[in-house]
Amino acid sequence: MKNSFGVVLLFVLLPFLINCTLDVGTTRVDLPLSVIEGKYVLTKYTAESHTEDIVLAEFGYLTGQTTAVVIYRIDPEGRLKERIVIEEATAGNVRLLKNGNYAVTRLGEAILEVDSKGNVVRELKLWGASHQIVELESGRLLVPRTTLDSFVEIDWSGEVYFEWKAEDHIRAYSPDNYSGYDLLDIYYVEIRDIYSYRLNGWTHLNFVQKLENGNYIVSLRNLSLVLEVDGRTGEIVWTWGSLMVKHQHTPIVYDNYMYVFDNGNGRVVKVDRATGKIVWEFEGLFAPVMGDVRRLANGNLLITDSFNKRVIEVTEPEGVVVWELQVDYIPYRAWAVGSW
Repeated sequence: MKNSFGVVLLFVLLPFLINCTLDVGTTRVDLPLSVIEGKYVLTKYTAESHTEDIVLAEFGYLTGQTTAVVIYRIDPEGRLKERIVIEEATAGNVRLLKNGNYAVTRLGEAILEVDSKGNVVRELKLWGASHQIVELESGRLLVPRTTLDSFVEIDWSGEVYFEWKAEDHIRAYSPDNYSGYDLLDIYYVEIRDIYSYRLNGWTHLNFVQKLENGNYIVSLRNLSLVLEVDGRTGEIVWTWGSLMVKHQHTPIVYDNYMYVFDNGNGRVVKVDRATGKIVWEFEGLFAPVMGDVRRLANGNLLITDSFNKRVIEVTEPEGVVVWELQVDYIPYRAWAVGSW
């Protein structure tokens, strides 16, 4: 009798589960069955939303006895376009390549190119690779080596075209130059863990962008500092961040402005690079680590609000959320297909 009741109940509810919809004012948007499975749900969609697909990744996904990275490609209306499970990868640093494949990292060891079925096409051994992969117009890759406090511009053959190391330009904390260093083991363990040669790197270099002038924007999270590095000499030619942000991510430049995910203050800020002043901000975010901001083709901002487990699209300067995707995991960064 109980089984019969369950079957009847299933048939009653099935149409609702398959044709789940979202009210968006005067229109209604069909949502995929994956919403019912609880992976993600589109909670806001408006006429002002983006038109590109969005890519994000879940890492630490359990597949039997191992973990994997799962890539999700989602259209503006919340429909799942692609889902790829990559058992070879260990971190949610994902980039869609121009050939349609994806680049992902095996944390701290290598960069993998995988096809739409999750098969590894090729592998680039690169110790310390972490946080980000960017394919430049030249086909080269731009990759932070966070554990080594450096970044490289490199091709798939392993040829390095440019490398920058923080220790060549910023003096590291060590027993030789910090008189209280040894005492940190006893009294200030949390400081010791940040400013020492440990797994995460003493600067925790977590982002790099190549500018049109050939220079690089570099984020040093532990120092709450953003640099512009000369693309020929490696010299630091511009700095920003002191007393302005705390443990930032993705200080990305568009035109003469820089957008920064300010983790410690729970906000995204827009900085006039000429004056160094914050000219706009969006608050109410929560990401002690991770977090991301990108500008979309329509001029809005795509923000990964990691520990609130959501990706939102925000208008500027109004600061209105016009699109929101809730997920059941902590996303590192999401980005629109075709954008930087």
